[in-house]
Parts: sequence; structure tokens; C-alpha cells
Amino acid sequence: MDHRRRVFLGAGGIALLGAAAWRFWPAPEIAFEPVNDLDGFRRIAGQGISLGGAVLTVGQETDARLPPSRICEVAFEGREQGPGRLVIASFSDFFCPYCRELEAELRRIAAADARVSIITHEVPLLGFASVMAAKGAIAADRQGAYEPYYARLIRTTFVPNRAYLEDFARGEALDVARFMDDLDADATQAQLADSLAAFRTFGFVGTPGLAVGGTLVNGVIAPRVLRQLVEMEIAADAPC
Repeated sequence: MDHRRRVFLGAGGIALLGAAAWRFWPAPEIAFEPVNDLDGFRRIAGQGISLGGAVLTVGQETDARLPPSRICEVAFEGREQGPGRLVIASFSDFFCPYCRELEAELRRIAAADARVSIITHEVPLLGFASVMAAKGAIAADRQGAYEPYYARLIRTTFVPNRAYLEDFARGEALDVARFMDDLDADATQAQLADSLAAFRTFGFVGTPGLAVGGTLVNGVIAPRVLRQLVEMEIAADAPC
């Protein structure tokens, strides 16, 4: 084995050791700051976000917000929280690259911990494809097909136009006529508007956004930090 090969293998071993070691490295201390006008909530600082160019407002003003009295009803769908139980509200866009990674991590956390449940809010900020994907998600969810819809869209770069969505509904043996009607239904528009208003009320300015119990996170968060935050919030008093 020549010198260069020994150096290569040595460097490779160090890299592998480093990649494994991070899992056992203590998560950094999380810094919090208060959230004005939202009693019981705090914000985790220092995240980056994915912002689109033209923001689509799904039929209402971009600065529309919910009264504080409705934020728990809309964001957490009125689900019970408290010590030993946690609901995470995820505000996501199918075409936000980091949202895909974060949604996958949230699913891993919920699958491994029965104390945690996830509510995904569609916030289509990145153009026509985002809006169609969001409408399709709501229509699929109304027939219990959100997970196969999510699984299909999360691994594709195809623009989900009406023909694509109709093909999905037919392939999943859904009621196709009902699915297509739900894409443009008033109830779908109202759900999108409520999710966007909750997103604005929390002060998020781009996707992804999380309400992990009483802690708000906007943007990138390392998996180990997220898991640390989840444990903290499971043990805490919930704001709702």
C-alpha cells in the first residue's frame, strides 16, 4: 500500500468517525425569545428560511392574521396537548426543498414516539405548482389518501397540473369526480386561507415553519436539535 493510499484511508476513517460521532455529541443550548401578542408561545432564533419570489395569497391578503383566540383551534385543530403529549403544527410547501427534508424527519419522530402527532398545513408560497399541490393534498386528505399523495409528490419534480392530479386520484381508486370538485371547493380555499393566516399570526416569513407545542421555529433546524426541542415540549405545559 503506497503512502497516498494510507493517507486516503486514514482521512476516510476520520471522516467516518466524525460522521458517527455527531449523533452522540450534546445538542447545543437552544436560545429562545418571546413572541409578542401570543401568550404562551416563544420563538427559537437563528433559522434560515426558503422564500419564493411572487407570493400567492390563495384568495386573501398576505398580511391576514387570526385573532389570538383562534390560533390553537386552527394550528392544532383543537387537539389536546400537555405534559406527556405533543402536537406539532408544520407549515410547509411541497416545492420548498428543505420542507421535504423536515417533513420526513417529523414523520420519523412521530412514528417512533406515540406521544407526538403532526398536523401539516399547506402554505403554497412558491407559485402555481405549489398552489395546485396544496389543493391536491387537501382533496386527497378528504378521502383518507394524504399519505400516498405526499409519498408521490415528495419524490417527483413534475408540475402537478389538473391532469396529473386526476391521474393520481384514479390510480388510488378515489372518487375522481369528488376529488376534482374538492380542488376548487370553497372549503378548500377556506382551509388554505386559515393555514396562511395562522402562518402569518405566528410571524413566519417563509417556509418551513413549525409550532412545536409552544415553541415556534422558522427555517432550518438540525435533527438532533429538533429532537431535543420535542423532548422539552413534551415535558412542558402546552399553550393550548
